[in-house]
Amino acid sequence: MGKRPIGWFIQEFPYEFLGENEKGNKIIRIKLTKEIVEVADDVYMGLIKEKNSAKKIQNEIDRHQEHSELSENSLYERAVIKQEALEEEVEKRVLVETSFEELSTLPLVQRRRIIKYYLQKKTYEEIAKEEKCSKVAVKYSIDLGIKKISKKMKF
Repeated sequence: MGKRPIGWFIQEFPYEFLGENEKGNKIIRIKLTKEIVEVADDVYMGLIKEKNSAKKIQNEIDRHQEHSELSENSLYERAVIKQEALEEEVEKRVLVETSFEELSTLPLVQRRRIIKYYLQKKTYEEIAKEEKCSKVAVKYSIDLGIKKISKKMKF
């Protein structure tokens, strides 16, 4: 026998409970053939379990599988990392390259402090402690360096 499709029991073998007889057996009507059948309790419970398990599988499919059309546009809209336009990417690269070129023109102390602050994410206090100077001197040096770079890049 081939593999059955999901939900086969609900689709192919629907039945309805009609009652019990004097022996306690369940009486069901098979809707497909319109037969009335007498079944024992354990068989009836097996039918109920089979129906419930098929329904459970169908619910899993309904809740967790994709039911919408997966087109190029819908997949692009769902993308976690959206691709930037080529022009924006080029502009960013040029800006970074220019920034590093301008950074290299600064005096060594200013350059080192800017790198520690912006790239290594250190605080003014940490830089001042490492260089054995005041926090104010570090902040002034970094601000002045950024001002020089901004002026040359025309921001």
